[in-house]
Amino acid sequence: TIQQWNCNIGLLVGEPLEGDGGSICAPAVPPDGKTIACGKKDRSAQRWDAERSKAVPRRFRSHPVHALACSPSGDRIASGWHKRIICIWDTKTDKRIVGPEARGVRKETVILVVVSRDGRWVLTGGGSRYLAELKACEVETGIVKTFEGHSDWITCIDISADNTRLVSGSLDKTGWIWSSEAGRLVAGPFESVDKVGMVRFSPNSKKLAVKSDWATCLEVCRDVESQKLEIRLGIARMATIFAPSPVFWDNNRSAIDTKRIIPKQTGLRPAGPVISECN
Repeated sequence: TIQQWNCNIGLLVGEPLEGDGGSICAPAVPPDGKTIACGKKDRSAQRWDAERSKAVPRRFRSHPVHALACSPSGDRIASGWHKRIICIWDTKTDKRIVGPEARGVRKETVILVVVSRDGRWVLTGGGSRYLAELKACEVETGIVKTFEGHSDWITCIDISADNTRLVSGSLDKTGWIWSSEAGRLVAGPFESVDKVGMVRFSPNSKKLAVKSDWATCLEVCRDVESQKLEIRLGIARMATIFAPSPVFWDNNRSAIDTKRIIPKQTGLRPAGPVISECN
C-alpha cells in the first residue's frame, strides 16, 4: 500500500492506495502532486490519481522497478532496475520512448534515478563494489553521457536550480560537482569524513550539504567552487549497512533540517530533526 499524509497536521489523508502484483519499491510524485507513481517487483510501474485516490488503469510494464522518478511536468517517468536497465515512459500516451530506453546505457547496478528540473536529462547512479557508474541520458535524443571520477557506489545525486550542474555522492567518501551539459568535472572532489549518503545544493546552488550514509555526520561547504568547509556536525561511524536519510535547506537559505535515522538493533536512541544555522 501507499499512504498519503497531511504534512501540516501529521495525519493520514483518505484510505491507503492498494496495489496488486508485488511489493512497492519506489514511490515518486511530480511537483504538481496530482498523481502518484510507484515501482513494483512484478515488472511494472503503477499510477494513482492522488485527488480521487483511484488507480490509473494502464501500467508501464518492462522490468522490476527499484528506482523511479517523475519529470517536473509529470509527462515523463523514468524507471531503473538493478539489472542494468533504464526505461523512460510518456505518461500521456502510456508508451515507452524508444530512443532513451536502453539496456546498453548501464553496465552496472542501478540504485537511483533522478530527472532534471527542466525534464531534459535522466540521471542514473549505481555501480558495484569499488566501481562507480554515473550517467545522464537526454530524453529527446537518447544521447548518453558518462561522468567518471568516483571509485565506489554512487549513492546520491542532486541538480542545481538552473540545471547546469549536478553533484554526486559516493561510498568512496567524496562528493563531485559536474557540468551537466559538458559532462566534465567543475569542482571537487569534496572529501568527507565518512561514506556519503546524501548531497543537496542550497536553493541558490552556492552551498552544498553532505550527509554520511548512516546519517550520523553532516558537513556543509560554504562555497561549492572552493569546497571550503563551513560546519561539521556529528561523527563518522563507518557502518557496514547503508541507511541514508534526507537533508533539506529551508527557504531563507540559512539552515538545514535533517533527520537522523538509527536502526533499532544498535541500541541507540533516534535523534529528532537537527536544525543547523549556516548563514
